[in-house]
Amino acid sequence: MMTSLARDAGGTVLWEPPVSWWIKWVFILHVVSTLTSAAAPSQLPFSFTYPMYNATIPENSVGKTYIMSSRKMGIYVHDKSLDVSYSIAKRDDDLIFKLEELRIEDFWFLRIRTNTGILPGKLNRELRDHYTLHVKAVGQNIAGLIFEAETTVYITVLDTNDLSPIFYNPRYNVTISEDTPLHTSIIQVSASDADIGVNAEIYYSFVDNTNVFAIHPTTGVVTLTRPLNYQDQSEYELEILANDRGPKTSTQISKLRGRAKLTVSVQQVNLYPPEVYIENLPSLIEHGNIGTVYAIVHIEDKDSGVNGEIKKPQIINGDPDEYFMLRQGKAPGEYLIIVRENLDREDSPDGFNLTLFVSDSGTPGLNTSVVVPVDIQDMNDNSPVFAQAVYEAKIEESALMNTPVLFVNAGDADLGKNAKVRYFISGGNDDNYFKMDAASGLISTASALDAEQVSEVELEVSAEDEANTGTRKSGAAVVRISIKDCNDNTPVFNSTDDVFYIEENSPIGSEVGQVTATDMDSDENGYLSMTIANVNPVPFEIDPFTGVLKTTGELDYESMREKYILKIRASDWGSPFRREAETQVTIRLRDLNDNKPKFEHSSCVLYVSIEAVQNTELLVVSAIDFDLTNIVTYNITEGNDDNRFVINPEGGDLQLNVPANELRNEKVILTVTASDGVHSADPMFITVIVVDKGHSYNKLTDNLITRSCTETNATKVLEEMLLKKQKDSLENRDLMSEIPDQYLHNEHAPVFNNMPENVSVDEDSPIGFSVLKLPVEDQDPGYNGKLVYVISEGNSQGFFSVSNEGVLYVLSKLDREKQDRHELVILAADLGSPNKSTTKNLSVIVLDKNDCSPKFERNHYTMNVSENVNINATITQVYATDDDEDKNAQITYSIISDTEEFKVDHQTGIIRVNGLLDRERQEIYNILIQAKDGGIDPSLSSTTTVTIIVTDINDNLPKFSPEVYDIKIREDLPVGAVVTMLTAYDPDVGDGGKVKYSLIYGTDGKFEIDEETGTVRIAEKLDFERKQVYNITAQAEDQGDSPLLSSCFINIEVVDVNENLHPPTFENFVAIGYVREDELIGTGFMQVSATDIEALDNDTMPVMYSIRDGSGLGRFTIDNNGK
Repeated sequence: MMTSLARDAGGTVLWEPPVSWWIKWVFILHVVSTLTSAAAPSQLPFSFTYPMYNATIPENSVGKTYIMSSRKMGIYVHDKSLDVSYSIAKRDDDLIFKLEELRIEDFWFLRIRTNTGILPGKLNRELRDHYTLHVKAVGQNIAGLIFEAETTVYITVLDTNDLSPIFYNPRYNVTISEDTPLHTSIIQVSASDADIGVNAEIYYSFVDNTNVFAIHPTTGVVTLTRPLNYQDQSEYELEILANDRGPKTSTQISKLRGRAKLTVSVQQVNLYPPEVYIENLPSLIEHGNIGTVYAIVHIEDKDSGVNGEIKKPQIINGDPDEYFMLRQGKAPGEYLIIVRENLDREDSPDGFNLTLFVSDSGTPGLNTSVVVPVDIQDMNDNSPVFAQAVYEAKIEESALMNTPVLFVNAGDADLGKNAKVRYFISGGNDDNYFKMDAASGLISTASALDAEQVSEVELEVSAEDEANTGTRKSGAAVVRISIKDCNDNTPVFNSTDDVFYIEENSPIGSEVGQVTATDMDSDENGYLSMTIANVNPVPFEIDPFTGVLKTTGELDYESMREKYILKIRASDWGSPFRREAETQVTIRLRDLNDNKPKFEHSSCVLYVSIEAVQNTELLVVSAIDFDLTNIVTYNITEGNDDNRFVINPEGGDLQLNVPANELRNEKVILTVTASDGVHSADPMFITVIVVDKGHSYNKLTDNLITRSCTETNATKVLEEMLLKKQKDSLENRDLMSEIPDQYLHNEHAPVFNNMPENVSVDEDSPIGFSVLKLPVEDQDPGYNGKLVYVISEGNSQGFFSVSNEGVLYVLSKLDREKQDRHELVILAADLGSPNKSTTKNLSVIVLDKNDCSPKFERNHYTMNVSENVNINATITQVYATDDDEDKNAQITYSIISDTEEFKVDHQTGIIRVNGLLDRERQEIYNILIQAKDGGIDPSLSSTTTVTIIVTDINDNLPKFSPEVYDIKIREDLPVGAVVTMLTAYDPDVGDGGKVKYSLIYGTDGKFEIDEETGTVRIAEKLDFERKQVYNITAQAEDQGDSPLLSSCFINIEVVDVNENLHPPTFENFVAIGYVREDELIGTGFMQVSATDIEALDNDTMPVMYSIRDGSGLGRFTIDNNGK
């Protein structure tokens, strides 16, 4: 036994309704066999093939309509005598269904159908969509045995397309702007259908064809497919149909549909922003009159109505302090930019960039922003201002004329010649010590300086701008110049040939006198130290600071020199050399009475003849006083009470004052003293004995007096003292050290030795850089050979200076590009008195350093070139200059941006085409050209931008993307439904880039295309059964002067939709056929037949057969003809 299904060409299996219908046909196949049949088995077990069955029945079915199940319902029996009956044990179907039994061979079929009296509306899926029947089977065989079995049948009521779609809203309104982009969704409509499955699936379509809008057939989304123009049409009335997809009879087609109205209002768009035209008046002069009209603004808007109404413009940027205002002019759309506040160019050196904001009243509002540059013409309203109010500088008084002192600098906030300043000394230069370079502001010496006369000069310097005469302004500053003292003055003694006296025996350290000197220099140059310049030692010293002379040893007039001549030398503390002066001082010793007289004889015995008369000189006593200047007087202090003797007080001669005979037989002892008026000598004792010549004791010689004296050492001491004094005078003569003549006389002038005629220096040498050690010498020692230097000529702006060490160095920044050679006159002078000098010419050559970058004549070049220009065609030439020289000024051009389409000549800067151009590939080239000089370290460069705009020619075909469209659509899509949207892009511009579309082949009138947008729609109803595939050729043509076109292919596959209302039906529920068991494979043995009511007159809808179930599945086949 097998179950055979029959279906038409568009059907599917039964359990997938309502897309297609399946019919089930059961046939019994008897196999003829030569074998003997076996005995029938017993009937156990007795049961349904399944404990539960699912079955379906269409709604609105009439009486005697059988339900359909995918499973064989019933019971197998092995006992041929068994009789089976079915009954509904429990039901909820309201007596709609009836059971039938049908035995075929060994199987009792359970068949369920509607009762005969059931009307079409009884089964209504929308009211109830399923029923449940509990079926009981009772079997009884010939032996009287009874068998029972139960099963459950679930019956689903299948939907039929008996309801029409209904719109939720029968009228839709939408407002869209006229600039809405193509393919924008503007609204979605929605309808519903109470049916289910395909019967509830809705297709939306427009009643009337339109190219402006499209509606998606399933979502109801309405999109824009043509550009809108409010002027052409401001409102669209569209009627929308909603059709379900379920199968329909011809009478149902017009009934089972819903309708809705769609009103699309086009809102005029504010298409054009305001256009602003500026009529500039002459530039403003700062501090001009408030209320001056700077510019007239004209505003236009091409829109009409409210969209063309202009709101009052505003200045929204560039004027934070509100120097300007806008005022309505006389003409419509005219506004005046007026100066509101006083303008000061220095507060806004770059002027103003006023951002003028203009908007219209449209919705949405459009606006335009315009930058209005405001240039302010400078007036000379600012005075030059020095960088410092007070400058301070120092310079040595030994500086020669033209020696640089300092630079001052003043700036002027004005512009041009109003800001260019010239310098001059306006006060404080009464002695004309200084001068000033008008261009550089360098102050230098103008005459010899003397710190002793003027130690500080306070100059008033001025800077005056170069504005027109009568409007010039100036600024001032104070320059305090301290003239630093140099050791240019020799000490001067306040007196000369001084004579000082000092007493002998003065204590050591006794002050003898004071020597004073002055030095007009200051500080250490004026500090003095004094020394005694005697070669031989002297018993004196001098305080080096106070000049006080003091003794350093004991002074003894009697044994030392009486007079000393000292050379006093005064030396200042100056550097690098001291200056000295000398004077002589005489010191005389004053003798003091510091010695008592000393007799040459300590005692004498005089033998005096009695014959001696009165006044006879007995003895001359002598006392030596070491104080050579003292006068010694003598006196008899004892033994002469009766005045018989007399002594000359000055000469010391002792005489008889009486005749000797008066002294007969007497021995007189006289005590004689010697006195210098202060001191008395030790007494001398004189014994006088008077004798007769004839007396035995007579000691007399032939003379009247015989003397016998005892000597002292006074004479010897005196001799020694005198010898010592003499020796001191000889050995310690007043020998003085002398200052050499070469220190006293400036004999030689400075001499340049092997001085080069020229020297070079790099222009980037830093300030202070040593250029040359001047080879100058002066053979004089000390200050006579001490040199100072100056650049006496050729250095007015102070580019160079010479240090005290004779080094020529850079004083201010050099710039070869402004001055490449400096002709200097170097003067070297000594500090002798009078000084001597010499000069030498020196050329300083400023060597180029690569400090200037190449400069292009233009910062930006713009050129237009056609895209079909020939390779190697010249586009333009760039040109740059370099202020350096030689290699540093040799320029090489190159392209440093990433481009292969252009090349530049490295030497000439000519730019040529290097490759084929294609505007569509690249329209604008911003080429960065580098100009690089030939410097090595560093190498400098600059760049300029060359913008090359490639102009278009119509050289591109419209290009479809993709070139092949593969589309599947259902055959039941409504007419007007959008199938696809073709896109062809033409990269040309203008008319050459505008594309028109057309379908040129393969449409069969079923499809159409919008020539402007490329939207492809269904033009006529499709039928899968008539044609399943459309191979369409579409064309896109541009609108250029020589139109170009291209094609694409659209492959549209029409997908079949089951449009059958009824399934095919077999002639019989059961068919029986016979086949021998030894038949060959492929042998035909029976024919079955099914009919489709809807296909009777349509040969495109054949009935197709297949074996779906049964014990013969896999053993037998059936072809499409049912054989």
